[in-house]
Formats: sequence, C-alpha cells, structure tokens
Amino acid sequence: MKQSLATIIVLTLLGALAAARIVDTYDEFNATFDEGYQVAAGLQAYQQGRFDAGAEQPPLVRWALALLPHLAGIEYRSTGPWAAQPSDHIPLMAQTVFEQQGDYWHTLKLARMGNLLFLPFLLLYTHRWAAALYGRYCGWAACAIVTLSPNILASAALATVDFGFTVCLLAASYYLWRWLAEPDPRRSLMLGLALGFAIGLAVAAKYSAILFLPAVLLGLLAARQGGSLWRPRSWRTGQIRIAKMRQAARSLVPAALLALLTIWGAYAFEMRPLRDPARRPYDTVESRLPESSSLKTAVYWAIESVPLPLQDMVTGIEYVREHAAGGHPAFLLREVRQHGWWHYFLVVLGVKTSLPFLALIALAGLLVFRRGGIDGDALGPLAAALGILLAVMPSPLNVGVRHILPIYALLAIWASSCVAEAGRRRSKAWGAAVLLLLCWHGVESLRAHPDYLPYFNQIARGREHKVLGDSNLDWGQDLHRLARYVEENGIEDLALNYFGTTSPEAVGLEDSRRFGPGDRPRGWVALSVTNLQGIYQPRPAWLDAHEPRARVGKSIYLYFIE
Repeated sequence: MKQSLATIIVLTLLGALAAARIVDTYDEFNATFDEGYQVAAGLQAYQQGRFDAGAEQPPLVRWALALLPHLAGIEYRSTGPWAAQPSDHIPLMAQTVFEQQGDYWHTLKLARMGNLLFLPFLLLYTHRWAAALYGRYCGWAACAIVTLSPNILASAALATVDFGFTVCLLAASYYLWRWLAEPDPRRSLMLGLALGFAIGLAVAAKYSAILFLPAVLLGLLAARQGGSLWRPRSWRTGQIRIAKMRQAARSLVPAALLALLTIWGAYAFEMRPLRDPARRPYDTVESRLPESSSLKTAVYWAIESVPLPLQDMVTGIEYVREHAAGGHPAFLLREVRQHGWWHYFLVVLGVKTSLPFLALIALAGLLVFRRGGIDGDALGPLAAALGILLAVMPSPLNVGVRHILPIYALLAIWASSCVAEAGRRRSKAWGAAVLLLLCWHGVESLRAHPDYLPYFNQIARGREHKVLGDSNLDWGQDLHRLARYVEENGIEDLALNYFGTTSPEAVGLEDSRRFGPGDRPRGWVALSVTNLQGIYQPRPAWLDAHEPRARVGKSIYLYFIE
C-alpha cells in the first residue's frame, strides 16, 4: 500500500512538473506550421461529422485538440474543395481557425491543452512497463527520463498529433509485450481485448502505426528468441510457452474485431458511398463496361448509393502511400534531397537526444554483455525501439524527429534498467554515476526551456542550421518573438521571408513586407532558417556574404543590409 502511494505521489509530481513546463510555452510561441490545420480537421469532425479536411491523418488526436476550441464556439470553415493533399490549404486552414474568429492566443492555448489529456497515460504505461521489468524505482526513473526529454515536451506543447500517437503506440506496445510474455489461456482473452483496443487507438491516432506495430512485434519476438539463445537449457520451457501461445492466439480474433471497431468509432461510425454522383464519369467503369448496360447501371448504383465504413481512412492511407512515393524535401548536413537518406534518423537521434540519455541507453546495453545474458522480456523495450527505427529508416519522408517520437518512451524504459543495476551492485560509485547522468539529463531539459522543439545536444549545438531543418529546428514558431524584438529595438521597416502559416499581422508585424527568394531587399531583413537552408524555396546564397545581426529565438536570422 505504501509503495503504491509513493508511486502515485512521484508520478503526480512528475506529471505536474511536465504539465507546468508545457503550459508555460503557450504564450511564447505562435502557431507552428501544422497546428491550425490539425485543429480545423477536428472541428470539421465535431461540426459536420466529416473527416475529409486532410484525410491523411486519422481523427483520434484531432478530437482532443479541437474539443475546447469547439466548446468555445470556434467554427470549421471550408477553404474550398478538399482532396487528401493539404499543402495548398494548410495556411488558409490555420488562418480560419486562429485569426479570423475569436482571440488568436486564446484559441491556440485551448487547442494545445488537448494534448494534456494524454500525459497521464504516458506516465502510466511508462511506469508499468519499466516497473514490471526492472522494479519500482526504475519505473520512477523511466517516467523522469521521458517527461524530461525535450522532444517529448516539444510535441506535447503543440496542437499536433505526434504526442498523442506516441502515447497510444506505447500502450499498444505494452499490451503486445504483455500478451507475448504471459501466454496464459485463462488471461489471454482480457489481454487480447486490451491489446486490440490499444492497437485500434494507435491506428486511429496516426497511420504510422500500421508500419510501427508490426515492427514492434518483430522486435519483441526477436528479443524473446535472443533471450532463449542466451539460455540453451530453457528449450523445454520455450516449447511449453509456444503451446500456450497457440491456445492464447484464439484471443486474437476478438482482439482484431475490437481494433476495427475502435478505429471505426474514432471516425464516429461514419459510413458513406465510395463516390459522389457529381464526380461522374468514372474512367474505370466507362472503359470496362458496355454503354447503357444494366450491369453498368448496377455498378454506378453500388458505387454511389451503398454506404461503406472507413472511406476516409482508405483515402488517407492512399495519400500516405502517394506521399511516400513522391518523397518530401528534407535537409541533412547542408544538403537538400527529395527522397531522403537511409541514415537520416540515426543522425536525428544522435543530435536531438541529450547526451546523458544516450549514455544511459548505451550503459544499459553494456550491462547485458557484462552479465552474459538477460531475460528476453527485459530486452523488449529496446528491441521495440530498434524495430521502429529499422522500419522507418528506408522512408523517404525525412521531416523530423517527431516521426520517430514513440522511440523515446521505449528507450526511456530501457535506460531505466541502469537504476536496477545500481541497486544490485550496491556500489556507491556506480550509483553516483547513474544519478549524475539522470541529473545531467534533467539540467539539459531545464536549460532547453522553453525551446524544446529546436533542442540539439552538444554535438550540433551552435551549428544546428548546418545539420537539420524543418520541424527539428524551424517550424515557424518564432514569429511572435520577432515581433517583440522589432518593437523593443525600434525597427520600423522590415523585409520578411518567413516559413510558417501564421500571418505577420496576427502577432503585430503589420508593417513588415514580404520578399521572395529572388529578391534582394535593403535595410533590416528577417529570414527563417528553413528558407535560409533552401528546403522549400531556392536558397538565398547572396546572404552568405553578410553576418546576421541577431538570432531571434532559434529559427529566425536578422540581417541589416547596407
């Protein structure tokens, strides 16, 4: 009882600290690139029961983000005919939500608060998994590591889907590990149903789950197989476990049905025909069926009249597939590519993760080899993280660390095993080393406040713009800071080349004038790092001859051109 109370107190304190730090960033940063668009899609779900305002993302997290703005009277306003491709609509959607109705900052704060709903579940599943593997104190340590991680705090502070997806995927991974670790037919049904529900939530949070969950499963299976290789005498135990798993596998049928029902529920059980009659003719039907045939009439009726579930999900998955095939502009080590690099996310982890966190991960791995083996179940979090990393490395969509955010919760659980080792060794030096790394990680996190999104460790700090771009560094978050800087320094005429969806007028830059990549303005010139890197527009190489007078926030350079 005392242990449970102590755990509740520790997790409450960690959650309160994280929430306070998250909320403290709301006034500092204007809306980042995707926030208005995500909130607008959620408002459409509430007010129209439709999910086609950018169907490339499922609606679960969007429900949470749009809840308070919806209750505050913010309306969804269409910006024109929608396909799944949102690129032409994102700036317009942001303006209709934040700038054309209500108070800009109030609406933005309400939307960002939606992610706080997921914070308790991050603590719950991180602690449960770490405590089950390594002990109660490791559960506390894992929660401290993950809630102090700048990348986690960055996504939790924005009205985007990445943080909610991270929590949902962590829950699904936890139940998947439990189901594999405890193949007891008597308990498998409940575990299977919990697993199915969690999988449904993960897929309904972000379509990346369709790629990540099989990778997590393969990682967990590989860890269990690796653990048995360390212990050759456990062959008989393995055979018994396999037999139990075959019996427990019967629970997967109701689990799969519950997963599908959960996904459909996230879409409010919406059903509609495949096509609208206004979109006639359909090339495939016209080319394969004879004119004026009864079969053609029946096919048209079926396509336009028979309602089917999850049509927006099918559209969204198709968009993701097309997006991956076409690639996406990305920046790495001063180079821009359309289809990315296989090692992109390795670099991201290397420079966007605090050095003490990396040290704890490596130290936990070193302990495995020094002990000569470890339980395969205990390898699970690391194997799941590696599975996600290997699955995403071939992806041509190299946009930012947010695309692999779930890795951090899994790695925090794995890194916490160092605390258990400190207790086993009963060595003051070992305990001091682990405590020092944990404290260093905390100091890094506190020093990063409030700039969690552009956090880089000492490997790349000071030259971030030469290593990574886009949402790793500049997602349009510092326009409000630029407005403050201009006012405080009495700058009256400013030329602006800004990467973001917020209008300069919304933050007090009414007198600024926009300039394009081919222009060479004089006087005060402000340029977003993403545009300076040449990711989405030609790089203004002429500015290389000039030193910036100031760096506003982490993402806008200010020049004075004679």
